Amino acid sequence: MTSTDITKTSDWPSNESSRRSTERFVLTALEGLGFRLQTDDHHIFKAHAPEETRETLNGATMIRFTFDNFSAPDVTPAGIEIMRPGSRMFNWLLSQLKGKNLVAHCTPEDNPASLSEFSERLFKCYQIDGGKVHLLGCTLENKPFLELTYLIHPKHGNANADVIHVTITPDGKRIDNDQAKILHSRRLAPFPGKSPNLRGTDVANWRQLGASLTELSNDTQTAELIATTIIWCTYAAGKLSFSIGSAAAELPFEGWARMLVDGTSQPPMFTCPETEKSSYHVAAIDDGRITVADAIGTCSKTNRRVLTMDLRTCAITKVQAMKTYFLTCPISEQVILKSAMANCQTCHEMVSPEILTDGTCHACRNLRSVSRDDPRMARILGEYPRLDRWGGWKLVETTNVYICVAKSFWKRLLIVVHRETMEVRFVATGGKLFSKWTEASQLEKSELLGSLRSG
Repeated sequence: MTSTDITKTSDWPSNESSRRSTERFVLTALEGLGFRLQTDDHHIFKAHAPEETRETLNGATMIRFTFDNFSAPDVTPAGIEIMRPGSRMFNWLLSQLKGKNLVAHCTPEDNPASLSEFSERLFKCYQIDGGKVHLLGCTLENKPFLELTYLIHPKHGNANADVIHVTITPDGKRIDNDQAKILHSRRLAPFPGKSPNLRGTDVANWRQLGASLTELSNDTQTAELIATTIIWCTYAAGKLSFSIGSAAAELPFEGWARMLVDGTSQPPMFTCPETEKSSYHVAAIDDGRITVADAIGTCSKTNRRVLTMDLRTCAITKVQAMKTYFLTCPISEQVILKSAMANCQTCHEMVSPEILTDGTCHACRNLRSVSRDDPRMARILGEYPRLDRWGGWKLVETTNVYICVAKSFWKRLLIVVHRETMEVRFVATGGKLFSKWTEASQLEKSELLGSLRSG
């Protein structure tokens, strides 16, 4: 057979998946036999034969073939064969492999060649504000997969044979085609240098196990094992270190190196240990802690960058600030900036301005009559016995205080008492016929209350 003896055969009869399976088998097998391969823009391959193989090719030093139908007008079909099961060159290739029991050791053609190539792709996934990311440590380990290549012959009809690959893990699990495509590329390359040690894995037993898992022969077809390939895929494991100023944070990662490099798989996001938010955008707050950008906000009072979990939003102004700048309204329970709170002109408690009407809070406008036997009144009278001289008690309570109003023949009394400590926070008196209140002096408080515990 000479290079000019090989001519175009019939059109490619099978689907794209079958064509690609055939292509990978042929190219891997030819390289395993020592052929040097070249290809051009039209997907025409030149296979330069090693000297010991030329005799079987009738002295030809180079053969030309393609896996595609001819489509480019400037490419002549003369001397080119469309490689497919059943073609002369395909059958010749099978004859060269038969009986040799060869096991090819390969690696994905686009397997990361170096740690720097791998790390560069990882680093591009992260945006570090005012800092950098680097590898704190990383191991690249070659892990094997067994690929069994079968030629499927239909028993009936004129259908052509197909090439399929079956991928098996060292522990005997079959990987489906989609997973296999992710793990290794369409094109395989001979493993550079000495093949890694299989660590006690017996290839013959592994192949036998794979065959037992692959029941391809049935009433309609027979399966012929035509090639055995050990595909070494690189598995990466390590830690990334993010440094911003004097602070640093670590992030462990692991995964198939090729998938991490080509973007099929993404490295883990950095997760803020305090907010549990995750992102590829990493930044630091003003106290130096490293977090993610989405977890950072600005305190309107200090202009400091802080964690959003430490900020509160004012119910009145909608402004965000650190929680130390807020109070909770004892009536509406809204969280409000201290500077946005208002003072009730009656009880003098700091409240939300939204619950004021003509300067008086909702609580002071909704006092309810109570008897001396009411548990709340009983507490107050027990603490301040002199108040028992007053009658007509009315009371309302907020989350912080009891607001009480009483009357005598000539006067009215207003007293505000803390619910927990029973300390007096405000005392005022007023005329019976007038609504205005006048804050009591210290002397008046003592006369009205006796032993005074003023808050």
